[in-house]
Amino acid sequence: MNRYQCKWTGLLILFVCLTWVGCGSTTNQEEPVEVVTRTDLDKLPVAHRELMLAWRNQTPDWPRQRAMALDDPGLTRFLVENLMVELLAAWQAGSFTRRGSPEPGRYDVIKRELWQIGAPVAEPMAELMAMGNGQGPAIAGDVLEGLGPAGVQAVSSHLLRTDSWSARGRAVELLARLPHGAEFEAEVQERLVELLHSDPEWIVRKHCALTLAQRSRRLGGAGAVTSDRALGALSRALVDPDPAVAKAAAMGLGSLGDVRAVPALINHLERILRSTDLSHTRSVYRSLSDLTGMRDLRGTTAWRDWWHLHGRARIDAQRGDS
Repeated sequence: MNRYQCKWTGLLILFVCLTWVGCGSTTNQEEPVEVVTRTDLDKLPVAHRELMLAWRNQTPDWPRQRAMALDDPGLTRFLVENLMVELLAAWQAGSFTRRGSPEPGRYDVIKRELWQIGAPVAEPMAELMAMGNGQGPAIAGDVLEGLGPAGVQAVSSHLLRTDSWSARGRAVELLARLPHGAEFEAEVQERLVELLHSDPEWIVRKHCALTLAQRSRRLGGAGAVTSDRALGALSRALVDPDPAVAKAAAMGLGSLGDVRAVPALINHLERILRSTDLSHTRSVYRSLSDLTGMRDLRGTTAWRDWWHLHGRARIDAQRGDS
């Protein structure tokens, strides 16, 4: 294997985060993969040197050089690694686009280039996001937002299944902002349902409830889980032992926009009023109001009476029945 070819590994990302420059990873032969500086260009093979010169000088030949690199897995990895290092350095230097400036900052120039490269960027960015708190995960999330379905799939495959609860939490929060995952969307939402009911960390379950509702409402349709599936999952989460998760589920049901959630929310309101923890009573009332348009009803009796009179008609209207 060429020493400029490498695999995406945690070691690569951790080293990049800690040093910003220098060696990026190891190959199977434990030989370092160089991240080049301007003074290193003369040491590179011709193809690597021409690629970096075309990028750094933004020559008219750059689009062709990029296309050729993307046809070669080794050159692709080499290019992405070096762009990642430059991106991290630009962040550290504060090289962002200034408000009102016609010239984009270096950080944004590199980020758009990574978006242009597309799918090959998704996996290393997902690994970077898993590497603890700080600048790395923030930068990775910024890039993943612009990678489309490839970014969604990478987050689902690498982060929703990691042993790190903090990485799972960051992944779930990020998914609330990511676009539709195309053929990966149903898999992503099913994984959110699974984590909502089984993750041992309450903070992950909480974010799963909110993100599932957002993706189901905002991205519903082809390739997504059915509204029945999301409705059932969020309704079950109302009885989560952690009040913060139950509150998030109630908020999620409100944002889901499905009036069929009203009976589950009324039952949840009854449980709350019978308990000593009234901390999220307001969120349940808000969700009920958002779903029905009724602002002045208080107590479960009033809500049950209203649902008895109007529930069927509201469900039929939601389905479009006459």
